[in-house]
Amino acid sequence: MEQEISLREIIETLWKGKWIIASITAIAVLLAALYSFVMVIPTYESKSSVIINNTDLPIGSLTEYTNNSTSRDVVVEVMKSPEVLQSTIEELKLERSVSSLQGSLNVTKPKNNELLINLSIQGSNRDLIAKILEAVVTNTKKHISSNLSDYITSYKSMYENKLKEQEESLDEY
Repeated sequence: MEQEISLREIIETLWKGKWIIASITAIAVLLAALYSFVMVIPTYESKSSVIINNTDLPIGSLTEYTNNSTSRDVVVEVMKSPEVLQSTIEELKLERSVSSLQGSLNVTKPKNNELLINLSIQGSNRDLIAKILEAVVTNTKKHISSNLSDYITSYKSMYENKLKEQEESLDEY
């Protein structure tokens, strides 16, 4: 003999256990809220984009060096370099190692744009990770500027010496 399932019986059974269902639901919501607000530390991600802007310089040996030292690949390597990251750690008084910062700093080069570099970093303190990205970009600019300045200064000295030699040879005639 087939037993029919009555919708009325199912609803009556659920209605009799409504307090158990409500209690279990309330406990589950309470536990989820407790876990979400107390136990889980939020993770934030800060992103930044850098555009490499090579200016047109007069043709000469300085142009080639300047363009090479400000190429996207070189800038990415400088951003991830221990010197720049150590400067960032010292500047912000971070309690982490260079390798830790290198591991958390994500630097990507989009394939469709040769002038763009994307940076991102994750952490639990959103203000701090934004400051880290800002400091990495600033320290990268300082590092590249310093290298260019040193190179230009060495060229200046070399040309000044050549000029003196030429003036001396002209004075001899």
